[in-house]
Amino acid sequence: MPRFLLEKNNQVQVLLCAFFILLVLIPGLLYTSFVDSTTKDDDGVMLENKKWYGSDLNENYLFKNVPLALYRSIEF
Repeated sequence: MPRFLLEKNNQVQVLLCAFFILLVLIPGLLYTSFVDSTTKDDDGVMLENKKWYGSDLNENYLFKNVPLALYRSIEF
């Protein structure tokens, strides 16, 4: 370990940094990762959009309705 981490004058700063990393930074990164994975699929497409596009879009979809499809899209 580096000497400045063990000095008595730096104990409070070292402990604060360690607690911040262990109790705030790491759980925050995990939370944002899991929240994102519950709303998006593996390719990064929102599940709600995928459900709507999968059920409504087909080979008979009219070209004049494309602006409506873009309007309904949450990601666009």
